[in-house]
Amino acid sequence: MTTDPHSLADVFADLERLGAVLDREERARELRADLQARVDRIERETPDDGPRVVVLDWLDPVMVAGHWIPGMVERCGGEYGLASEGDRSRPREWDEIRTYDPEVLVAAPCGFDLDQTLANTDDLTDREGWAELSAVQAGRVYAMDGHNYVNRPGPRLVDTLAYLAGCIHPGSFDVPDDVGTQFPPSPAVDR
Repeated sequence: MTTDPHSLADVFADLERLGAVLDREERARELRADLQARVDRIERETPDDGPRVVVLDWLDPVMVAGHWIPGMVERCGGEYGLASEGDRSRPREWDEIRTYDPEVLVAAPCGFDLDQTLANTDDLTDREGWAELSAVQAGRVYAMDGHNYVNRPGPRLVDTLAYLAGCIHPGSFDVPDDVGTQFPPSPAVDR
């Protein structure tokens, strides 16, 4: 069976399809119901009017995350103005990011775990205008394990949703240390 999900709803539908193929329909329905209950809780516990958010699938060149990420950010009450749910991730000019001026920025490069993402932060922080971004000024830049939590469609995306909710609405959801972390404040920004 081939799957090609582009949204969280597609992931849940694939879960039930896999359950049917594996003769585990009841377990698939139970898992989907549990995952949907977690999503519903996150949606209930986050305000609808959040900040401008960008999630980057790659750092050099910058690539804005598409597929399921735009819809997930919106479920958490964030505004995701550089892509729509189902769009493919694609490279952007740095000036597009600067013009959008995200209030929350999450770096989650495809194939990078958290340590590798943190090791490559200079790909962002050395860019012209980095220190002027609203997200940087507010200390709302995060690194995330893209390999395990962002770039692969599966049930773990519900954990990703909770992490994104915590970034968009600080303090609303706990984030395990192995999933993501806040970037250290930029030395160019006075605190």
